[in-house]
Amino acid sequence: MTNLFTRIAGLVLAFGFFFGCSVLNKSSNKQTTDSSSALSETQIKKQVSDLEEKLDSTPENTSLLLQKGSLLTKWAQKKDDPQKRTSLYFKADQSLSMADSLAVIADNNSNREEISQLRKVAWSNEHNQGVQSFQNASSEKDYNRAAIYFKNATAIMPDSATSYQMASKAFYKSNQPQKAIAELERARTEVDPLSVELLETLAFLYMETNQPKSAVPIYQEAQSMTNHNMGIKHGLANAYIKAGKHAKAIEILRQLAAQSPDNIIYRQSLAAEFYYLGQQKVSALLSKAESQKTITEADLSAIDSLFQEAQNLYSFMLDNRPDNMTVLEESARFYHNAAVHYQNLLPHLKQQQKDHISDDISKYLSSSIPMLEQLVKKKSQQAHWESLYQAYRYLGMTKKAQNAKAKF
Repeated sequence: MTNLFTRIAGLVLAFGFFFGCSVLNKSSNKQTTDSSSALSETQIKKQVSDLEEKLDSTPENTSLLLQKGSLLTKWAQKKDDPQKRTSLYFKADQSLSMADSLAVIADNNSNREEISQLRKVAWSNEHNQGVQSFQNASSEKDYNRAAIYFKNATAIMPDSATSYQMASKAFYKSNQPQKAIAELERARTEVDPLSVELLETLAFLYMETNQPKSAVPIYQEAQSMTNHNMGIKHGLANAYIKAGKHAKAIEILRQLAAQSPDNIIYRQSLAAEFYYLGQQKVSALLSKAESQKTITEADLSAIDSLFQEAQNLYSFMLDNRPDNMTVLEESARFYHNAAVHYQNLLPHLKQQQKDHISDDISKYLSSSIPMLEQLVKKKSQQAHWESLYQAYRYLGMTKKAQNAKAKF
């Protein structure tokens, strides 16, 4: 007997991004005006250089640091290409962060307010340009430009969760998923507290880029923040499956099936996981037999237990969704494949064990026949006819086996 069906598919998940795209209002306060607005890039560069020389001798001068930060933001905004602004904003952030720390020590609220206002104005300028670029984008290049604006916004205001999320979304739409991930990973180091939505999006991106082992701890972190979010549990179950943590996946899928009894996908996925673990145990026993090690009753009992769990779920689904073709096909596939796996074990068992397993093979094949007969009436696919022929032949139903064979 050959295994004509592929492995039952695990839970398949598709998450989108959970944040919108809207222009944020600029601060109602106006940025302090100064003569730097009229300066050329060359003049600003010269002034920044002069300030850096002064800071070499007085590195903890709050006023100089604030001036430098302000000049760097003005310099950045004179660049037409948003990508050329990024490094200047990061440098401005460094100066302003140092100035703010010194202002805290000196208890100088006036300086702190000036620093905060400078950041807000520069940030809103970049973020809003990013939103406008995003809304007007029609190509990957356009989305990349929007992403850079948002990245600039996070450079000058590192705790802006919204800008990180928009930068990530824009990079994703520009077909740069790794950059999208990098933005949200930056957010994890800068934003406190993190939102569940941000973590869920990051986990989604790891799944999209085939990095389920990285997605798992992100989903776990998100789940620790909310016990009732079905989407997080759904994503975590899928990440566990893709990462090969099937026992963990079963634990989550049990919760999902209990919480959402009408959602059949959770029972389908749970049944598939029990089947898969049973299949893996069969493979392990075959390797054990090749090493001339004895297969014990406990070994077989473990497989029986897993297959029985899957069988119970498929029976429940068939009783409740008798007209669901997907459930019917998956159930037939399970019963047929379970029989195949047991038959592969037969040559390596003691006689008493063989009797027990032979009964199981007959039981599973007998159960598969009514399902396969329904399937061939509705679909008449060759794989179904072949499986039906094999079941008939194994059970000694010679005439039916001949009729089935004539169909392929």
